[in-house]
Amino acid sequence: MRSLSIFLLIIISHLAHAQSWEQCASETIKLQSYGLYEQAELQAQKCLNLALKTYGSKSWEYGQSLSNLAYAQKSLGEYDLSIHNFRKTEALAYKLFGNAHYEHIAALNNLANTYMDIEKYDSAEFFVDQIAQSLKGTELDRNDPVSVKAYVNYKNTVASLYHKKGGIEKAIQTLEEIQSADLSLEALGSDYFVVLNNLSSYYLEAGLLKKAGQTLTQSVTLLNEYGKTLDLLYAMQNLGGYYRKTELYDSASLVWNRALHIIAEDSIQDAQLTNALLTNLGEMFTELGDDEQAINYLTRAKSIQDSRAAINPGLYEVTLSNLAIAYMDAGNYQAADTLYHQLMHQLVEDVVYNFNYLSVKEKQNLYRKQRSYFDDFGGFALAVCGFPQLQESENPYINKHITTALYNQQLMTKGIILNSSDKMRQQILASSDERLKKNYYRWVKSKNHLANMALQMDASKVAELKLKIDSLEKVLIKSSRQFEKGFTVTEKTWKEVQQHLKPGEAAVEMVRLIDGLVYAALIVTPEVSQPVMSLIWSKNNRLLEKEMFYRYRNLNYFQRADTSSYKIYWRPIIDSIRSNSFVPVKKVYFSPDGIYNQISLQGLYNPAQNDFVLDEIELTYITNTGNLLENPEQPRAPKNALLMGNPRFTLGASKIIYDYEPLPGTSEEILKIDSILEQNDWKTVVLNQKSATEEALKEAKSYSVVHLATHGFFNQESTGNDLTDAMLQSGIALAGANTLQGGEGQDGILTAYEASLLNLDNTRLVVLSACETGLGVYHPGEGVYGLQKALESAGASHVLMSLWKVNDEATWKLMTLFYTYWVQSGDIQESFKRAQRQLRQAYPAPYYWSAFVLSGT
Repeated sequence: MRSLSIFLLIIISHLAHAQSWEQCASETIKLQSYGLYEQAELQAQKCLNLALKTYGSKSWEYGQSLSNLAYAQKSLGEYDLSIHNFRKTEALAYKLFGNAHYEHIAALNNLANTYMDIEKYDSAEFFVDQIAQSLKGTELDRNDPVSVKAYVNYKNTVASLYHKKGGIEKAIQTLEEIQSADLSLEALGSDYFVVLNNLSSYYLEAGLLKKAGQTLTQSVTLLNEYGKTLDLLYAMQNLGGYYRKTELYDSASLVWNRALHIIAEDSIQDAQLTNALLTNLGEMFTELGDDEQAINYLTRAKSIQDSRAAINPGLYEVTLSNLAIAYMDAGNYQAADTLYHQLMHQLVEDVVYNFNYLSVKEKQNLYRKQRSYFDDFGGFALAVCGFPQLQESENPYINKHITTALYNQQLMTKGIILNSSDKMRQQILASSDERLKKNYYRWVKSKNHLANMALQMDASKVAELKLKIDSLEKVLIKSSRQFEKGFTVTEKTWKEVQQHLKPGEAAVEMVRLIDGLVYAALIVTPEVSQPVMSLIWSKNNRLLEKEMFYRYRNLNYFQRADTSSYKIYWRPIIDSIRSNSFVPVKKVYFSPDGIYNQISLQGLYNPAQNDFVLDEIELTYITNTGNLLENPEQPRAPKNALLMGNPRFTLGASKIIYDYEPLPGTSEEILKIDSILEQNDWKTVVLNQKSATEEALKEAKSYSVVHLATHGFFNQESTGNDLTDAMLQSGIALAGANTLQGGEGQDGILTAYEASLLNLDNTRLVVLSACETGLGVYHPGEGVYGLQKALESAGASHVLMSLWKVNDEATWKLMTLFYTYWVQSGDIQESFKRAQRQLRQAYPAPYYWSAFVLSGT
């Protein structure tokens, strides 16, 4: 569940001189300050007509009337009308006063805030950038109220934009800059109440309760002495949030209901404030188990929002989610179903619109803000899918079509964060815009620089470089809008996946539910009328991600017979596939989630048939089954390969930082592969010892095959949730890694972060003949951030990687067998499967022959 804090916008109005218009405008502003927006809209329209008649359409009196009308329309949810009138105000202010004048800045600010309300963040940032350009070269005059207003206005809008995109720390930092700017209360005026209110809201959201309490106390004290009723109500809303966070529920209920009473008593028409109060009361009573009161408050909030011409998406999503949960708790699953349908539709709209514009970091922040909605929906789908009896009812509500919505949601969101970057790169490199390409190469260079600095812990420059990279990403994204369709995020459906399946094929989307206690396999075959759900359960005190997995891993490592993992992790899936196909299933496209990223399914033993999954079916790993829709017929790949192995890890006399040991066996591996390829008319480049450098790999391009035989690493002690940090936790060691000397400006360690920047658009296969190259940092709903995802994002069609450390001899034998079969047949998947079977004759234990996993289509 999500609570709401209210964030204020700063709308500044100056009154003009003619008495009749001045009285009209004063009445408009007064009505707005009391939240009487419907009356304010009518009054503003009168003022607009009066200004037009008295001063003409080129006067600032007319412009101010337009602004007041737009503000009233915005408060009523009439966003299209509001934006139209704010735009007219901005154009007039620019013509009358110029770019840097306060009135023009205020108009830009109003546009930015309105676009934020409807979650059009690219448009909002455009106007924020315009404000920054307008203020460039001007100094803050701490004694001039107009200068202070412009400064505070801008900072507050910037903070709001950071917050909307998930950057709560930056939002707090931005508003704290105002507090530390040594501005007098006289110069700040009522704007300071806005700053305190928003800052306290951010503190609450970040869990900084002590700071939130101090800021709220200061705010309420000042408002009681100097403030207006509406400002005080906003502070009361956030004060209630503070009480709730500190478990003073009676106090929270008292202050929120008191605010609602004042709103009703004074006929205040601030719908956003009213909705926030009702929603938070409803959520709190859901938490306290009072479903009746919760539904009452939340239904009132939803009714108000549904009655508006347009909605505030963020507020509406919170209301829908909380009301759905309240209905579930009350046992009304049918009502909850309707609400979740609305919520998922709203979230998909957000993703489609905003993911094209946001940088990778911002995509991750926004997705994680929305992740709890998707998780809640997954839990709901489990409750109504018809399999388990999770509803306390003799007549439970069943929605057999819920699998359709759940599958489509997975297609939309799984692996989305790096996918958009992949499309962006392809378009930019194909462009004739040399400036665009130059910015792209600057971005790549900066990201490589960041990777090297981060590994060497040069923290003083890391933050600065991250900001530079973020800015360059946005420049690239905005520039690429010129391309047809761009790198847009498009909706995909399970039906489209089904249309790409042949008879005897199936697609499986794994979904991690209830924190990994349950997994759902969503199955599509050519015959089904909707996705079929098969459930994999934790049992008693044995969890899928703990005891059951540990047993699988240990039996595999010690090469002991494992007669249970097949039954646990695979049988529920394959049985459902077979029962929903009219013909024998020969091929399964499998998109893993959660613990399934760490299990080599091919190596699971079926005691009933005395064989393995490898023998039963062709299993093709794929990041997202929606990728089947993006796999057009590829042109015949050139027969060329880059083979790197046995790097000399210690170069020069520098201090040894790491202790990677030599791998002489990998020289034999790449020489054997080189011989196999050359005999079949392939052109090869072999790099080993000193030449197997990070620099050489980064400069390589247009190879059909890249084979890397070296040490891999994965640091399980991840330092944070940041995508960059996660992608730094896995990689491979190349020449000079022990002394951090890997060529010009390189350190010899290629992290997953750097691998995502390689140019692999024409690469059909990357082979990571190294230990643990298939591992990475897992984030729910996002997948595993590691070498596989990085290389696929860089353009590789297939990636062959390992899940655990393997015997060197078994590794090179598997590789030589694979290449031998591949050059003969041209079928990557079938050749790998044959190689595994052949290796199994010499090494029967799955530990040897199932360590490597091939992904891609």
